[in-house]
Amino acid sequence: MNVNVRDADTCILFDRERASFSEDDYSKLKLLVLKSAWDFRKLYHSIPDKNFTNRQQRKTFYGWVPLSASDVLIHTNNVTSYYVGEIGVTIKN
Repeated sequence: MNVNVRDADTCILFDRERASFSEDDYSKLKLLVLKSAWDFRKLYHSIPDKNFTNRQQRKTFYGWVPLSASDVLIHTNNVTSYYVGEIGVTIKN
């Protein structure tokens, strides 16, 4: 199988990523994540044709690469649900 490195995932965690952090650090990271989500939502709603793409379809071993804004939103929601599920929380897209 010919797989591009850019299509792969890793399970690598560096030591500094395993370290505990304070409630203050958590609060700062939480605000950053919420700002990122807000900015993503604002960007998504600013796109007039959410189904437009000028890119060719490409399939990886994970499936089709999201190409349009609509595809990216669906992908992002699914990835978010997956990672939140890893900490025992269920969310609805």
